Amino acid sequence: MLVPAEDQPLPFPFEDGTILDAVDVMGFDSTLTHCVKDDDPESQDSLIVSSWRSWFDSTWGLLAT
Repeated sequence: MLVPAEDQPLPFPFEDGTILDAVDVMGFDSTLTHCVKDDDPESQDSLIVSSWRSWFDSTWGLLAT
């Protein structure tokens, strides 16, 4: 099952010694999938949708602040 990794801010050091916390989000070359959440919360599609929703909420929380 393909599950997303939740993004975390990472330190990116520059040559001058400055460190910038940034989120490295990969999305441009992402593969699209089609899954539908159904009445069974334990079905494969429902679990995939829940997992991607959790990833989206985590990423949105990092990037919207």
